[in-house]
Amino acid sequence: MSARATLATARRVLAQIRADPRTAALLLLVPLVLIGLLAWISDGTPMFDRIGGALLGIFPFVVMFIVTSVATLRERTSGTLERLLSTPLGKGDFLCGYALDQGYDMRFALEPKPNEPRGDSFLPTVGHALAFIERLEHRDIVGVNPELAHETMVGLSFHHAVALALWADKLFHVDLNAQRIGRFDQDLRFGAEELKEAFFVVRLLEDSGYDGPRHFDAHPLRVEDREGVWSFAAGCMRTYLALADKARRFAADEQIIAAMEAAGTPDLGRPAVGPYSREAADRLLAEQLDGTRRTRGYANDRLDQLTVELLLGLR
Repeated sequence: MSARATLATARRVLAQIRADPRTAALLLLVPLVLIGLLAWISDGTPMFDRIGGALLGIFPFVVMFIVTSVATLRERTSGTLERLLSTPLGKGDFLCGYALDQGYDMRFALEPKPNEPRGDSFLPTVGHALAFIERLEHRDIVGVNPELAHETMVGLSFHHAVALALWADKLFHVDLNAQRIGRFDQDLRFGAEELKEAFFVVRLLEDSGYDGPRHFDAHPLRVEDREGVWSFAAGCMRTYLALADKARRFAADEQIIAAMEAAGTPDLGRPAVGPYSREAADRLLAEQLDGTRRTRGYANDRLDQLTVELLLGLR
């Protein structure tokens, strides 16, 4: 067990004991009273000298067993144990606490899904999962494992979901496949649908420096034989590598770079007004917009067309 996990567990235990005087008395006073009583009874005889050392270890052990039994009975009586097993927040904290207590070098990645097998889900999207994680006690070891199909099922943009997870520093894992909006969880071959969306996902993963697992959570068609299954798996990887190459070409294409400049893309990564201050707010309120800003075009369609041409092999 690591020192960090040991200290975290010790702090939690001491905090619980401090909040319960009866438990503190059972742990500290009862063993001393029992040992003192036995020493007084055995005064003048060699009995305490023979068994006193062993009892110093046995009495605290017995007392801890009693404390554990009383605590479990108290949880059963008050319903705490049932609430722990039925509340998502409680179970998340319990699992994280157990992993830390055991010294496991591991993290938890939540995979949001809007529906299936149930009609509704408590954590349907990446945004919901990130909000949930912020309520956990050990949120530093909990992240997300977004899946392309799951976000697409409800018509959301998967590459925006991945960007949100990266921005929150919670992208622990990612599942790649393909999906049609509004359909059941299809888990199609990566790139089989929405090729431009797949390209944006690959470009984001490659450019962001993400170094975690890239997993293809996809299934071949049921009519495929063994050879077809292997061809399917190779196709997922081949598509990813091809789109990664397209992403490098995208970054080096002069017309695309110019179109991104015209669209104001580089400005998106720059602070707009900086931190709040009364002076900054006054300057912003006093700023006058000229006609150029009101009538400026951003050439987004031009940039999108260049992206399509790149994917079609025309550039």
